[in-house]
Amino acid sequence: MKFFSKQHCFILFVVFIVLLISNMPPAYAKRDKYIVRIATLAPKAVGWAKHIREIIIPGVRRATDHEVKLKFYWNGTLGEEEDYVRLMKEGKLDGAAFSAHGTLLACPEMAVLELPFLFQNYDEVDYIRLKMIKEFDEIIEKNGFKMIFWTDQDFDQIYSTKYPLTRIEDFQKATFVSCFGSLEKAVLESFGVNPVVRTIKQGSTEIRSDKMNAFIGPALWVVGSQIYNKVKYINPMKIRYSPSTSLISLDAWNRIPEKYRKKIQRFRDHEMVEFCKKNRQDSMRAYQAMVKYGAKVTTMEPEDFKQIQDRCRSLWYRLAGKLYDIKTLEKLLDHLKEYRARVERIKSWKLPD
Repeated sequence: MKFFSKQHCFILFVVFIVLLISNMPPAYAKRDKYIVRIATLAPKAVGWAKHIREIIIPGVRRATDHEVKLKFYWNGTLGEEEDYVRLMKEGKLDGAAFSAHGTLLACPEMAVLELPFLFQNYDEVDYIRLKMIKEFDEIIEKNGFKMIFWTDQDFDQIYSTKYPLTRIEDFQKATFVSCFGSLEKAVLESFGVNPVVRTIKQGSTEIRSDKMNAFIGPALWVVGSQIYNKVKYINPMKIRYSPSTSLISLDAWNRIPEKYRKKIQRFRDHEMVEFCKKNRQDSMRAYQAMVKYGAKVTTMEPEDFKQIQDRCRSLWYRLAGKLYDIKTLEKLLDHLKEYRARVERIKSWKLPD
């Protein structure tokens, strides 16, 4: 048996390299061609961030042949959400994964989704998302951003480190901190409360130091910001649904080739359902963990609760034209009316004897 000559070995080596390269995925050489820098207040280990790392980041990479990479800056390393909006408008940051507060800073019209006692459950939220996401896409684009994801912050709860929050008087005695924008401030003022406005980071610091003793917020934020051990009472009334969004500037979006923009859009519409499902499970676990830790769940006296609802709902049309277009509100309410009527019809159906 004759051994290969050096020349033969060299030729085989070249053939091997050619075959190896030709069988590589085309994206290998083009990987991370478009890097999108995204900031967020979320700690990297919290469930919401975990789902971004496990679903969104790899999903976008797969959808774009590994050419588009989402690079996240976690845990507020680039400042507050106010800073993110400014940096995006200045072209110094591509995008941000926002809480409800940041969403409203970037696009004030999204406040219509946070109106108190507007939604009764997540099924209604999902129906409105299905019916109106294109409209909200357009609203956000008018503000200079592209909505990569619209997910949930939570059906936020009301927390107190001092008062049980079962009567309106409890609300008025408490020192509320407001971290989530002008709509939240208006809601608290309708209770007869004079809230202290702070950023999210400032708010959590002042709750920990006992300067403030009541607030509205999502369960995951309370746990993630390490203030759950201060909470004594939780009022779980569904006072508001709060969206969270991942937005990038239109300049950053338009730098991505059109073929990949279309794929990211399809990925978004497909994966949002699973992302929201996981996020809602995490929120419920965070809420249950606080109750297990010792927070007492309280409910309002019926008369006080009705007063709270009436005061809050009076804001819907009073704020129209200031925070959001009245046509958007009325379209949303029409869709909800349609959905609720359908649910009632289904409930009334009876199987034949």
